[in-house]
Amino acid sequence: MKNSKRLSQLATMVKYPYPHIWDCCCDHGFLGIELLKQQHKKVGESERQSNIHFVDIVPTIMTQLSEKLSRHFLHQPLWHVHCLDVASLPLSEYPVSERHLIIIAGVGGELTQWFVKAIVAQNPQHQLEFLLCPLRQHYQLRKTLSELDLRLVDEQLLQENKRFYEMIHVTSDQNYPEVSLVGNKMWHGSGAVGQAYLSRTLTHYQKQQGQSLAEVKAYQQVIID
Repeated sequence: MKNSKRLSQLATMVKYPYPHIWDCCCDHGFLGIELLKQQHKKVGESERQSNIHFVDIVPTIMTQLSEKLSRHFLHQPLWHVHCLDVASLPLSEYPVSERHLIIIAGVGGELTQWFVKAIVAQNPQHQLEFLLCPLRQHYQLRKTLSELDLRLVDEQLLQENKRFYEMIHVTSDQNYPEVSLVGNKMWHGSGAVGQAYLSRTLTHYQKQQGQSLAEVKAYQQVIID
């Protein structure tokens, strides 16, 4: 089955090596499977392989996924299936020196905020990176990332099936720039897609009858080049 444009783009944003990559709220595991395929192509290269962790809270989905992975990746042992709440990732089981890339995609911004807050609070000594692609509430999520002092690695804007997606890659490494509340890098060269997304976003906040004045003013400052 061919991956969606969104999942394919997320996969390209994963820059190896990471000792651990967590595909959270993974559903049927399409993104994590794509990452396993990418690693399979690199067998024999000097680049270190990543442990790919599949995480979802629905037991039936994870049982089916485990069976699928056992059939197709039997000789590729670096995958792990976890049926648990994303807020309870067992990162403490691994050395603090090992970096973790935690991918959370396909859920709302409010739930994404909750997951990120919980993971950061429970693992203050770990080297954490998050690749996030929420369905809604991007401004509020970015505000939370800023409050947590997570820094921006990359961000991209994508349109698929009349829906817009912000893909935000952040890190606990303080050597990176701060996260913009309305985005920065993702607008550069975004063209018609950026214009359409900005217009839709402004219209959304302007309809909030004065409750989102800060958001409206912030997005009015966006320049698309």
